[in-house]
This record gives sequence, C-alpha cells and structure tokens, in this order.
Amino acid sequence: MLGGFALFAAMLVIAARTEFVILSFAALGLVSGISAGPIMSLPARTLGPRNESRRHGDIFYDPLRDGCGWPHCCGKIASMVEPPALRSM
Repeated sequence: MLGGFALFAAMLVIAARTEFVILSFAALGLVSGISAGPIMSLPARTLGPRNESRRHGDIFYDPLRDGCGWPHCCGKIASMVEPPALRSM
C-alpha cells in the first residue's frame, strides 16, 4: 500500500510536467487503484458476522433515536414542567 502511495505521488509529478496529458492522467488513474484495493477491502476484513449487527446498530439506529426520540421526549417533559403563566398564552 505504501508503494502505491509512492507511485501515485510520482505520477502526480510526472502528470504535471508532461506534454502527454491524457496518457499521464490515465496512468495516474491506474496507479491510484493499486492502493485503493486494500483500503476498500478493510470493512470486509473487520466486519465479521459476530460484530456486524452491533456496528450497524451504532451507525444506523443511534442517529434515528437522537433525531426522532429525544425531541419528542424533551417536548413532553417541557410541557409537564412549563410554568402555569405560560400555559394560558
């Protein structure tokens, strides 16, 4: 992966200084895929069947609960503890 990063940096320098722009950027795209492969395979390596459901709950359920549940609960609590002078308004 580090070799892919080094090749990408070298291709950036070459692409900026060459007259063959299309070919150099095509080579840049090919070289950038070398390090993208291991990076894209990381979730499949770490998310095993045993850990997958817990992580999906953290990612998807927590924002749903925070966005939908807490405002409703806070509104109910606010209406219960609201001063009587404000209820008549």
